[in-house]
Amino acid sequence: MKGLTAFRGKRAIVAATAAAAVILVLIAVFATRGGSSGEPENSPDSTPPPSQEETAAAAGIRKEALLHDSWDLRYRSPFGAVEQGTEVTLAFRTAKDDVDRVSLLLDGEAVPMDKISSDEAYDYYEAKRVFGEIGETRYAFEAVRGSESVYYSAASGPGEAYDAQGAGDEYTLVSYIEGYRTPDWLKLSVTYQILPDRFRNGDPSNDRAVPFFYADAELQYPEWEAYDRYEDSRYNSVNAEEYARLSEEWGWDENWFNETYGGDLRGIEQKLDYLQALGVKTLYLNPIFYSLSSHKYDTADYDRIDPRFGTEEDFKRLAAEAKRRGMFIVLDGTFNHVSNDSKYFNQYGKKYGEELGAYEAWVLRGVREGNEAAERIYRDWFGNAYFGEAHPLDFRGKAYYEAILAGSRDIVSPYDHWFTIHDDGSYEMWEGIPNFVQLNTPEGSHLNLEGFAEQILGGPDALSRQWIENGSSGWRLDVSPQINSDFWNAFRDSIKGENAPEWPNGEPVMIAENWEDSTSDFINGTFDSTQNYLFRSAAISFILDEPYQSRYDFGGSNAMEQWQPIDAFELNRELMTFYEKYPKETSFALLNAFGNHDVPRILTVFGYLERNRPLYPGVRDWVAMELDISRDVRSVLYLDDFVKEGFASQEQLDELIRERDELAERRLMLATILQMGYPGSPTIYYGDEAGHPGQGDPDNRKQMNWEKATPDNPLWAAIAKIAGIRDDYQVLKTGELVPLFAEAGSSVYAFGRSIQGQTDALGRSEYIYNYATGSRLEIAEHNGRAVVAVNKDRSREQDVQLDVAGFAPDGTVFEDRLNGGEYTVRDGRLSLKLGPLTGAMLVDRNSPKAPK
Repeated sequence: MKGLTAFRGKRAIVAATAAAAVILVLIAVFATRGGSSGEPENSPDSTPPPSQEETAAAAGIRKEALLHDSWDLRYRSPFGAVEQGTEVTLAFRTAKDDVDRVSLLLDGEAVPMDKISSDEAYDYYEAKRVFGEIGETRYAFEAVRGSESVYYSAASGPGEAYDAQGAGDEYTLVSYIEGYRTPDWLKLSVTYQILPDRFRNGDPSNDRAVPFFYADAELQYPEWEAYDRYEDSRYNSVNAEEYARLSEEWGWDENWFNETYGGDLRGIEQKLDYLQALGVKTLYLNPIFYSLSSHKYDTADYDRIDPRFGTEEDFKRLAAEAKRRGMFIVLDGTFNHVSNDSKYFNQYGKKYGEELGAYEAWVLRGVREGNEAAERIYRDWFGNAYFGEAHPLDFRGKAYYEAILAGSRDIVSPYDHWFTIHDDGSYEMWEGIPNFVQLNTPEGSHLNLEGFAEQILGGPDALSRQWIENGSSGWRLDVSPQINSDFWNAFRDSIKGENAPEWPNGEPVMIAENWEDSTSDFINGTFDSTQNYLFRSAAISFILDEPYQSRYDFGGSNAMEQWQPIDAFELNRELMTFYEKYPKETSFALLNAFGNHDVPRILTVFGYLERNRPLYPGVRDWVAMELDISRDVRSVLYLDDFVKEGFASQEQLDELIRERDELAERRLMLATILQMGYPGSPTIYYGDEAGHPGQGDPDNRKQMNWEKATPDNPLWAAIAKIAGIRDDYQVLKTGELVPLFAEAGSSVYAFGRSIQGQTDALGRSEYIYNYATGSRLEIAEHNGRAVVAVNKDRSREQDVQLDVAGFAPDGTVFEDRLNGGEYTVRDGRLSLKLGPLTGAMLVDRNSPKAPK
């Protein structure tokens, strides 16, 4: 791809207000595509006009003169996604007198464009269109001269010329529902994701409140401090012999989700001071409802909190204390599937209540009707006296079922229609996992599933509403794309509509789990945010300066994430693509995270090596390459085996581990600067701030190592400082985004944030930052500018000249809140010196600190 360089010449026409001027800079500063020399090709201020002789001799349309840039207000206004009913102006440039006509192609339909102006080098064409319908419109351009047609398009930003229509990506213009607005408190927040069982044990008395795992399998209770002995069941597929040895030595049992570490709600409450020291304002809790597993995405009972986590009163107390501190809690809702060992399905006949589960009822009906599969299952499970006799408090037992079979009443369950159970006793599972039973979707929607929809959405006691009333501030919604949008619209209405409950701690949020482009989640006003995997992908690809692999399959050899490094130009293009597509209300509320419970720990993605953990084959082979070993290393199970088996010296191995671990931590610090400076809600996965390593699940769900989570840990101290800078300045939360430096081939990326005038980037004039006290922040009192810059080069210092004309006036003094030092704007430029793998967070000296 060709480079993107700062606009060197005249700026776009200055708007009437300071806020509009900032938006213009966002666009104009990245209006041109550079050639191999790094100089702009397409800027009207830098491209030399063709001579008359050159024009006459040209064999065809001058493709290099064509330009539309969706980031530039001169070519597309307003910028980005627009509210339905908005008139949008689209412009296109050609060489002067070079074409007969230009058409705007809207979803393939040709709309003639008017020539509105010319200068000595170029002609400028324009078309206006009101986008009254909600949706995504694809557009491109066609320039025609005689019989020749040239097409021009791109996914985002400046485009490219093609000889055939549809040969390249097309622009997208998104129009979203009128009045769409997202909760403001999330825009102000650093979010912290917690897997409750693994965070902190605040009440040991509830550790064994659940007697069994699935069926009558045992739960395990590992020691919290045994970090190196944490079970990674994937290793059974990597090396079964070594896994068996470790299982005998360390007590592993091939299940990774039956281990209870004792973390609970009281433990979270006890660590609110710790979280505030990190600048955290929002807690996103993985599921807390009753479930037999540690992860709890296999709900057994929606009506109660897992007793190992505490009680409803414990949650209310946590929520009240969070609110007092100006903090918020988001819960995790899993509404696509339930557990096979649940009161709804009850495959093993536990005492979940008076009502039969759907599987119990199916088996008993089958026995009565002579179904051989049902009779076999009954003998194996429900007719097995062992459950009832050995555990009479927990299992129904043989006598209970014999009494039902001897009766004459119909055998039914209120959950019969929730599931699909086949004649052989098999059933529809989610992703082929037996523990996850797929809920039926009558007429394609969970909304039509009688009983289920009422429990989640309907009535004053519906789950969606109950936990808002109990003090939470919204929901993250599991596998949201797999559930029909009408269910989510009803969910939104349940918690935000006219008959919604009162909001005790701010407007509730709805967060999607969408790993891809999430535009469709927002344009109808359904979701407010998503877990922003697109940000994760772009940021990691940039920070890594080498090919790398992560997120291995169960065999440990095939990586599902293949990272290829990108430069600053590509980083900016990827970030700006979704910034352009999403409503701005969404962009400033996105959960920008590097890690979570589904992906490897970010420190491991950045190359961290664990000495005392078994190696996946892919990691082993990468280490062998780093040590320049060409021999077969399949006998290596641990890093120290490279020395024991004579592949490397102790000094070589120690040096490699030291270098890679230090590099991984510095990369994480650098990535955090980018994360905390960019629009959205920067999100920390518990333990990442302390340097927790880990491969894919379950290795990424280790218990929190509190010995490392202290200011004495340089990584923790650095991340706390970076997050604290964001928390200190409103401009880093809701300031307009202004890309400043993103050249092709460059290791440096820089952008600005700005609030000027009475409103911020979202048009807000004030924010409530504590709903307990009603305390408000006035935007007019928090004007300011900031510049965030990162250099990913490992070895070279970079001197960077940022073109900030129009962004910050001459004489503006910026203070580097991260490293110290001052920088002054002179002649429209800001000079920065960035050391290897370092960054800067500059804030205008006059920017006031935000209240806490």
